[in-house]
Amino acid sequence: MNEKELIHLAQTGDLFAFNELVTSYERLVYNMCFRILSNRQDAEDLTQETFITAFQKISQYRGDSFKSWLLRIATNRSIDLIRNRQHSVEVPLEPETVDGEENKNMDWMIDPQADIEQIMGLSNLSDVLRRCIEKLGMDQRVVIVLIDVFEMGYVEATEVIKKPLGTIKSRLVRARNQVRDCMDRSLEHFRIADRHKGEA
Repeated sequence: MNEKELIHLAQTGDLFAFNELVTSYERLVYNMCFRILSNRQDAEDLTQETFITAFQKISQYRGDSFKSWLLRIATNRSIDLIRNRQHSVEVPLEPETVDGEENKNMDWMIDPQADIEQIMGLSNLSDVLRRCIEKLGMDQRVVIVLIDVFEMGYVEATEVIKKPLGTIKSRLVRARNQVRDCMDRSLEHFRIADRHKGEA
């Protein structure tokens, strides 16, 4: 059976058909949750919750991209989890200045407790990139994961996030700039460490 047939059967309550859909998309949903949450256990839990929610609401699915529909559920669940945790410890997602303005200084993206040895413990460039993405505010993190990590087109990203195209592009530009600055600063630690090794 093709995907449309499986969805139709799942909408009638057919668990076998829905499980076939789970098999097709489980890895994608998990990867999406993990990229946003950066925690394997949380990603596994949210993946399960995503498919439970999808089964409960599949009658509301109206025939657009099923992948986008699933990722929208996963994204919203992930955002809710992080925002609830951030709220519980009263830590802003995007630091502000004392005047309440957006902090243009990217120093906050570098962990002040991270020394050279910690940064050098990252095994490769992709680890540095992942660490920098983790430092982003949630709105920017979701956009850069969808478009730059999962290579999703702008139109599909708007279907997942349900925001206007202009908002998506604006968030992506900010995310890329912040990640670039974070990468530059992190890689400078590598260069400093290399110089120290050469002097030893």
